[in-house]
Amino acid sequence: MSKVKMPANEKVKAVERYMKDEGTLRSISTDYGVHHSCLEKWISLYKMFGPEGLERPTVNRIYPAEVKNAAVKSYLGGRTQREVCEEYKIRSISCLQAWVGKYEKDNG
Repeated sequence: MSKVKMPANEKVKAVERYMKDEGTLRSISTDYGVHHSCLEKWISLYKMFGPEGLERPTVNRIYPAEVKNAAVKSYLGGRTQREVCEEYKIRSISCLQAWVGKYEKDNG
C-alpha cells in the first residue's frame, strides 16, 4: 500500500468504525487503503487527543525535560513504545526513539 494523505474526517470514520466493532483492524485498514499499523496509530492518537488528534499539527510540540526523562525511563523499564507514547501523550514514536537514543548516548 502506498502512502496516503487521508483527510482527518476519513481517519475519524475509520477509527470510529473500529471502536464500534464494525470490522477488524485489517479489514477496516484495507477499506481505507492503509496499512493496519497506520490505523493503529490513528486509534492511538484518537484515544489521546480525540478527533482533533487526527488533524495534522501545525506546530511542533515542545515537551518538558521531566516528561522526556519519565517517558524514557518508562520505556527502558519494559513498557512498549506505543504504551509510553499514549501515557505521556507523545504524538510520534520516532520522537520517543530519539529521546531514548540521546539518553543512551549520554549515559552510555
